[in-house]
Amino acid sequence: MKWLTALAIASVFLMGTLAGALIGMKIERDRLYALASQPADLLAKSTAKAITKEVNLDRAQQDKLNSLLDAARPALESAENSRRESISAVITSVGKDLDPILSPPQRERSRSLFDRLRRRFLPGPVSVPVSSKSP
Repeated sequence: MKWLTALAIASVFLMGTLAGALIGMKIERDRLYALASQPADLLAKSTAKAITKEVNLDRAQQDKLNSLLDAARPALESAENSRRESISAVITSVGKDLDPILSPPQRERSRSLFDRLRRRFLPGPVSVPVSSKSP
């Protein structure tokens, strides 16, 4: 009977650990996706906020920081577009390399998945899909 109680406690502990890990991974994935999909102006604003908080800038320093970040916005956008192009190229390459080892149904699902991934990382402003249904 003691082993049954120990087994029940161990299984509850294991399920809690597994649930916590899965929830933590989902939260982190969502956070990283939100960061990856930020346009350069939101990235500049969040950077300014973090610098202001960390360094304790006064109002005049904040204004100067904002003007510096505004001047750097084209470079930020260029860097972000370059990063997205690189990620999209890697996704394309992996998808092409994976195709030959998949069955036809898997290949179809894989292509759909890789198309969604590529669209997520396409350079340019992030777009939100609009539903074609009218209210």
